[in-house]
Amino acid sequence: MTLTAERIIMIRLYVTASKYTGASIMDRIDVGMKLKFTQDVGKDKPVGTIATVVYIDDFDQVFVEWTDGGQDSFDEFHISKYFEVI
Repeated sequence: MTLTAERIIMIRLYVTASKYTGASIMDRIDVGMKLKFTQDVGKDKPVGTIATVVYIDDFDQVFVEWTDGGQDSFDEFHISKYFEVI
């Protein structure tokens, strides 16, 4: 597939717009950021537990390391529903 000038412009507009609309929490997080668990979902981590983002894969799966030890991963839906950026 050849990228024409029009397609390149449309791709750039889409990427630029998505960065500033705030449509997704994934646009606001990056490796090294801290997230706070905001809801009890039956995991062994209490509300208020802090996690550090250690990796985000190509499918927006977020891998975190908990401050009290251990690692976990969450998809975009669960990140947006159960965490807040601190």
